Amino acid sequence: MRDFMARGGKRTRAQLVRHAWRAVGGADAGPAHARMVRLGASLELIQACAVVHDDLIDGADRRRDAPTLHRACATEHRGQRWSGDSDRYGVAQAVLAGDLALARADDLVLDVCCEDPAAGRRIRGLWRTMREEMVTGQRLELRLQAERSGSAEAALSVARLKSGGYSVQRPLELGAALAGAGPGQMSALGGFGARIGLAFQLVDDFRDVFCDEAGLGKRPGSDLAEGKRTYMVLRAMEAAESGHPAGHGMVIRAAFGDPDLDDGGLGRVREAMRAVGTEAEILGLVARLRREGRALLHAADLDPSAVADLVELTDRMTDPGSGGTAVAGTARADSGPRTGGEA
Repeated sequence: MRDFMARGGKRTRAQLVRHAWRAVGGADAGPAHARMVRLGASLELIQACAVVHDDLIDGADRRRDAPTLHRACATEHRGQRWSGDSDRYGVAQAVLAGDLALARADDLVLDVCCEDPAAGRRIRGLWRTMREEMVTGQRLELRLQAERSGSAEAALSVARLKSGGYSVQRPLELGAALAGAGPGQMSALGGFGARIGLAFQLVDDFRDVFCDEAGLGKRPGSDLAEGKRTYMVLRAMEAAESGHPAGHGMVIRAAFGDPDLDDGGLGRVREAMRAVGTEAEILGLVARLRREGRALLHAADLDPSAVADLVELTDRMTDPGSGGTAVAGTARADSGPRTGGEA
C-alpha cells in the first residue's frame, strides 16, 4: 500500500485541507500545523482505500500507468507459482490493503481529535458523514447500473455523494474545523466545496467523452463503453427524446454499454451530444457552479491569499481541458453554453 500511494496522485484533498486551514487563520508552524498535516494524510489514506476497492469493483487492470494493486498481487502469485488461484489471491490482498489504509486513516483522525478536543468534536462528525456518503454513493451507483434504470437526477445524487462531498466539500470543512472556523466561514467553505465538488465530477464525466487519450491517461469513452450511468449520459438520452431527431438518441443508446465502442462510434456520440445541447448544458452548469462558489468565498471573512490559492487549485480541478486535451470545437467551462441558456 505504501508503494501504491507513492506511485502517483495529485494529493488534492490534502491541499484542500491546508487551503481551508490557512483561509481561517491557520499558521504553517507549530503543533496545530502538524495536526493539519496528519488530517491531510488521513484523507490521502482513505482515498487510497477507495481507489484500491474501486479498482476491484470495476475489475480495472491499470491505475496510474501501472497494474492495479489486485492485478500486481495476482501476477506476483502466478510468477512465484504459489498454490491456489492467483486472481483470488490478488483480490484478497487488495481488500486487506484497502482495509488497512482505512484503519490508518481513522487512527490519524483519532489522534488529531484527542490532541484538540474542541475541534475534535466537529471533526469526528464530519469524518463520519464523509465515510457514510462515500459508501452510500458507491452503493447507489452500483444499484443504478445493475438495474439499468434511474434518472439523470439520481445520477446527480450519486455525483454529490460519491465525489462532491468526499473530494472537495468535506476536506475543506475538515481543515476549517481544525482551524476553529466560525459559522460564516464554515458555511462559505462548505457551500463552495459542495458546488466545486459537483463540478469536479461533472467535468470528470465530460472528459471521458470529449477529451483525447494523450492527456486523459486512459482510452476516451471507457466509462460510456462500460455503461456507467453518469448525469451527462442520462441527460443526453433524455434530451434526445425531447424534440430532437430520433437518430441522435439511437447513436447514444447504441454506444452506451458497448465494449467494442471505437473512435468512430465515440465521434458520433460527441456530435449527437452537441446536437441535443448536452455539451453546452454541462459546460454551462460547471461555469455556474464555479461562479457561485467563488462568490461565497469572496463574501466571507477569509484570508485573501489562501482564497486565491484555493480558487487556483479548484479551477484546475474543474477545467474540462485539464487532464486531457479537449477535442476540437469544445467550449471552455468559463465561456458558458454555446446554445440556449445556462443549466
